[in-house]
Amino acid sequence: MQIDYSQPAVKGRTIGKNIAPFGAIWRTGANEATVFQVNKDVMIDGKALKAGKYSL
Repeated sequence: MQIDYSQPAVKGRTIGKNIAPFGAIWRTGANEATVFQVNKDVMIDGKALKAGKYSL
């Protein structure tokens, strides 16, 4: 499995407070979609996922 994740730049901010506050719903990645790729069929949470490249 391969995961490409674009993380946010901190730029003087505090992670957990100013960026992605703890307990809050926050988006994946930063300015680019998070992409993962599997090279064979897999089961995720009891559901079949075909081999391929997916983005969130």
